[in-house]
Amino acid sequence: MMRFEYDQKFIKLLAKEMVKEMQKVKDETKEPELITVKEAAETLNLSEDYVRKIKDKLPHVKQGNSKQGRILFVKEGLMDAYLNAVGKTK
Repeated sequence: MMRFEYDQKFIKLLAKEMVKEMQKVKDETKEPELITVKEAAETLNLSEDYVRKIKDKLPHVKQGNSKQGRILFVKEGLMDAYLNAVGKTK
């Protein structure tokens, strides 16, 4: 009887630890959050036109074709990339 209780406790503890580890892996492989030009402009306190102008200095992806494509910015690291870009132009 005592052995069974010990095994149950061990299994529960092991399961909790496995869930923690699986959550870490999930967090590490999470897709980056993408934001629109408007949201990037608001985040950086810039105009949308200026954000479009400096887009190549910021982490972004383009969806669609070259003329009608949509620009989306990677939210994480956006401010740092902007500050680095501004620092290099001065």
